[in-house]
Amino acid sequence: MKKILLILVGGTICTALNDKGTLSVSDGAGAVIKDNFINSNSPFAKSVQIDLSDNLFILSENMTVDKWNLMIKAYRENMARDNYDGVIFAHGTDTLAYSASLFSMLLSNVDVPVFFVSSQQRLDLPTANGNANFRCAVECICEGIAPNVYVPYKNISDGKMYLHLASRLRQCANYSDDFFSVGAVDM
Repeated sequence: MKKILLILVGGTICTALNDKGTLSVSDGAGAVIKDNFINSNSPFAKSVQIDLSDNLFILSENMTVDKWNLMIKAYRENMARDNYDGVIFAHGTDTLAYSASLFSMLLSNVDVPVFFVSSQQRLDLPTANGNANFRCAVECICEGIAPNVYVPYKNISDGKMYLHLASRLRQCANYSDDFFSVGAVDM
């Protein structure tokens, strides 16, 4: 059984409608992400352990150096406590390329695969790509992908899942829900 750490950074993938009918980062996001995967038809749905970190409650448009430091701290503290086969950061799309690129440098000697996953819409919407992005990350870890920092992302325009090296990911264009990189693999 593979053991995966899910670090909840924030962003749309970690949001839900609140009592006022507006989106906010949710305490229950990790459970939703995890349950959606466990209830999927993935061949690994019943044979993976996903441990949740505390939610950092960071919307990616509000990312700062101090908040990147919180992400690094959460990563290091959790990795020091336990042995994981992989790590997944649930992160917003607005600064996804910047955070992923930074972490590809900070974790250049990483021992396990690290993934940054996001969603262009909240996960309860049928058109959201976040569940597919998370599933791709978990399945890559379970299949034994080499240690590195990756971003799986299902583009909206062509409906294809791409696996990007985080160091090569380009920021998506304005008013676009697609990410591109040099050498992306079509999954």
